Amino acid sequence: MDSDTTNMDNEKMSEESSEKKTSTKRAKTAKKASKKVASPESDVATDVATKVATKVKSSQESSDSPADVNANQNKDRAEGPPSEAMMEFVEIDSIELERIKSKFINLTGYPIRVQCNSKWAQIPADKEVSRVLYAVAFKDKIEGMDIYSHGVNAITGLPDPQEGKYYIVLPEVRFLLPKRRDLVTHGELMYDEQTKRPVGFKNLFCSFDGEENIINFNNKNTD
Repeated sequence: MDSDTTNMDNEKMSEESSEKKTSTKRAKTAKKASKKVASPESDVATDVATKVATKVKSSQESSDSPADVNANQNKDRAEGPPSEAMMEFVEIDSIELERIKSKFINLTGYPIRVQCNSKWAQIPADKEVSRVLYAVAFKDKIEGMDIYSHGVNAITGLPDPQEGKYYIVLPEVRFLLPKRRDLVTHGELMYDEQTKRPVGFKNLFCSFDGEENIINFNNKNTD
């Protein structure tokens, strides 16, 4: 009887030991499987992080500081040929300005700033202003609409031609008097490259007298 009990106890202990070993083996197998699944993702994440860090570091080492960028830009501007939009003009001296003012009389009512030998000449407005006066008179009534005749009545404030004198006038004055060779108007506007605001005029315009070689784009070249 005691022998049977002992054998049963031994068998029970053997079974428990076997179960423990099986449980331990299963836990180890699961752990290995977990490592095999997680390892590739971990390796990829580590590889990506390493590449990103290397790229950022390389970018930081190769990039210029703001001061270096500005220095390089200023160097490029200094080495490159200056364009008309980038050129900085200074005012002409007072002696030259007085000579210009004695030859060009500004009758526009506002100062004219024009380029003069890569400098600025600001010609002040004269006390006299040349204007075009228009007249309006009732002409007819057609289909219930009033029709008025409208035309130039007079041009005021314009002196007679004088030898060696040029009058800066408004475009409408010059257009109405194309035979007056002494009338000029403001020409092409020049703009600041950064602010895009007008800074002055590049030149002055006079009326076409038929002697200039002006291209007519309406006529095709038959040569």
